[in-house]
Amino acid sequence: MTTISNAEEAINAADHFMRKYYSYMRPLSAKQDEQTWLVVFDVGVVKIQRVEVRIESETGSILEFNDLSQS
Repeated sequence: MTTISNAEEAINAADHFMRKYYSYMRPLSAKQDEQTWLVVFDVGVVKIQRVEVRIESETGSILEFNDLSQS
């Protein structure tokens, strides 16, 4: 894995992971928080369905995936 140093790299890493599960996705935000990036996507085709992916900055590893519409 590679180091994630900006929002574009974080979105690309999250997008690569998300393609396994969703055919439609639109990035909504990417924020750095200490050693992680939090990327939020809309994956709903008709209705907004938000999911978030947390990525470790140093390794680019996916740490967490949450479907926010299930909360």
